[in-house]
Amino acid sequence: MKVGKVVSYTVSAGTVSAVGVSTSVAGAATAGSPVRVSARAEVSGNEFRRELMKHSIGSTVIGIQQKKLNDISISYPPLIKQKKVAKILTAIDQLIKKTETLIDKHTTIKKGVMVDLLTRGIDLATGQLRPSVEQAPHFYKETKQGSVPKEWRLPKLDSVTKAIIDGTHFTPNYTKASIPFLRVTDVQAEKINLEKIKYISAEGHEDLTKRCNPEIEGVLYSKNGAVGIPKIVDWEWGFSIFVSLSLIKPDKNQINNYYLLFLLGSGFIWQPITERSKQGTVTNLHLEEIRGFVVILPCKGEQEEITQRASVMQKHIFGEDQRLRKLINLKNGLMQDLLARRVSV
Repeated sequence: MKVGKVVSYTVSAGTVSAVGVSTSVAGAATAGSPVRVSARAEVSGNEFRRELMKHSIGSTVIGIQQKKLNDISISYPPLIKQKKVAKILTAIDQLIKKTETLIDKHTTIKKGVMVDLLTRGIDLATGQLRPSVEQAPHFYKETKQGSVPKEWRLPKLDSVTKAIIDGTHFTPNYTKASIPFLRVTDVQAEKINLEKIKYISAEGHEDLTKRCNPEIEGVLYSKNGAVGIPKIVDWEWGFSIFVSLSLIKPDKNQINNYYLLFLLGSGFIWQPITERSKQGTVTNLHLEEIRGFVVILPCKGEQEEITQRASVMQKHIFGEDQRLRKLINLKNGLMQDLLARRVSV
């Protein structure tokens, strides 16, 4: 197939991609050469998708027969307007691609810096990273976690926390609105979307908090499904949690909660877990495993320095991620407005 457009028609029907090289397509996709500049935008639009769904088959995997796909009509503006629409959407696509590349770059940089911060730490006298183990081996000691500064401790997580417990093991009765009830799916985004979460009654919440009472500055850590996601409780509204989440209450005299957040999100915690798994993927963690995590523990002052530097990098990535979401929303909204003729070009 020459350079053109591809519309999936038997798997994830309606997915549209531009093909930049000569290629072939399998039975799950159909290929077409655009006769209009705005063809990709038209078949990505809501109107086309609604028409596509009318003729689609299947439930879990939605598809459409080739003949029915060919019979779907689309409307399109004159060629001069098509070119203007394509130019606008292409410009936004380029911004989206650049932002995605920037996020990937900064994420890679952060991973490298975090390795240095969690293996070499920061010399509080100079404010700089310690020399590497190759440069100054006398500064380090060998452990199962690798070489770490001699003055650092490696206790188990349960010895530097006040409590490690999971949420209720029973599905409660949900209500329309009262007390938020968080599950693993609710902690994966930067901010919790209160419009999409489940709610329970105040009485049900009071009963659940007798066993597991989440408090501000605690750390939520996912243990079922999407395993290994840490999140600081930085809000003041009350909530309860499901068994898919664990609650970690740090002992502030020993460990900074934000240092713990970055440590739990690092490979130093996750790598030993995956190594113990024969399949290479982990979908469940037991509380005893979490309590037994070996913690790389500098002094409190060094923890705060490490946290400050990691936070700067993380905020930068979050900022770029927010910009990416805004660009995607702008593109989607503008594309519909342009195709619906609500905005002139």
